[in-house]
Amino acid sequence: KERIVDIITAIFKRHGAVSLQTPLLIPKDAFTIEFSHINILEAAGLDAGDAAWLLDDTGGVVQLPTNLTLPFARFVAHAGVTEVKRYCISRVYR
Repeated sequence: KERIVDIITAIFKRHGAVSLQTPLLIPKDAFTIEFSHINILEAAGLDAGDAAWLLDDTGGVVQLPTNLTLPFARFVAHAGVTEVKRYCISRVYR
């Protein structure tokens, strides 16, 4: 497995991509926001029942990611990124 990840990583780097790791835990608020009557979970093809909901150390509800799209979108929105070639090889949870 490590050899395969090394090969894939080398290919991404050769094409100018950088490794971009996003936070593991996602606040529940990120999943309940709706834009123009489109629920983010539904738009991503997810069901709230697919997720593992947890309490963080402050008592807030967080979720383990079921895919890497929403954590990256949150990063882009908060950091104001307009262009990036990135890759992320990470775990997701169901």
